[in-house]
Amino acid sequence: DRQATLERIQQAVGSGGDANHEAELRILRPDGEQRWVILRGRGYAVEENGRSRLVRGLGTVTDITERKRAEEQLRQQKERLLLLAKTAERLLIDDDPGSMMGEVFATVQQHLGLDCYLTYGVDETTNGLILEASAGIPAEILPAYERLSLGQAFCGTVAETRAPILVERLQDCVGPKAELAKRAGFRAYVCHPLLVGDRLLGTLAFASKHRDAFEPDEIESMRTICHYVAMAKERRRLLDQAQR
Repeated sequence: DRQATLERIQQAVGSGGDANHEAELRILRPDGEQRWVILRGRGYAVEENGRSRLVRGLGTVTDITERKRAEEQLRQQKERLLLLAKTAERLLIDDDPGSMMGEVFATVQQHLGLDCYLTYGVDETTNGLILEASAGIPAEILPAYERLSLGQAFCGTVAETRAPILVERLQDCVGPKAELAKRAGFRAYVCHPLLVGDRLLGTLAFASKHRDAFEPDEIESMRTICHYVAMAKERRRLLDQAQR
């Protein structure tokens, strides 16, 4: 921010009057840390030959880094709340699971740094999982994802235990449960059971191929989205039941 700040200061000085100056800018400390500060200045002038001449100035520099961080956190929270509101609205008006999740993923993908999703329903005949919709899975390994038994891979484990799974630095994991996810190129992975009361409706997983971890607020947003999806699936089930 150096050039723009110098230009504002020079403009204030060049005015020749009792100029006030204020600017927010970033500074770089010798140790490399970036901080936000606010500069406030006041010029004092004297009249000479009918013209005003600036003779001295008084200024302060105040560190406002924490305030800026708080403002950024509030901005991100607002964005996430709007994102969740849009997600909930999308889920309320679309009853097709594939279309529903495609719309949801398109809405949240960029905001949460995601590359993939997988949503499964419960296969009533085998008590396992059947893939309903997905994105970001390489075509050559997609058949391996189409059906999972309880306890198989991460999604099957979530269905069996009915507890979410968060995996960071996934490419460093060992063991059979991580094999499918590693083949897909996932680096960070979150999977939640879709539950309504005690009934399992399926699972929903999100993954990134370019990050090794998610931020806590991103994980919470994904958890909330999974809750919305479970409610939407239950609503669709009840509508089908009512129509029959």
